[in-house]
Amino acid sequence: MVRLEVGVEPRDRYGRLLAHVYTEGGLYVNAELLRRGCAILFVIGANAGGHLNELATAQDIARKAKRGVWAP
Repeated sequence: MVRLEVGVEPRDRYGRLLAHVYTEGGLYVNAELLRRGCAILFVIGANAGGHLNELATAQDIARKAKRGVWAP
């Protein structure tokens, strides 16, 4: 089970749902994907809300550790 937190703009111009995803245990899936290097941060309008610093930090962790998409 997951909980979705939909932002100011619920869908992008292609109709895709834009949301922050949390597991039942409270794991912030968006940040975890960035931290593992399985995603690249891309912000749509005001949807990052108060999460932008957390997401950017998670991506920086992966980049510095050369994980996933940041691997040589």
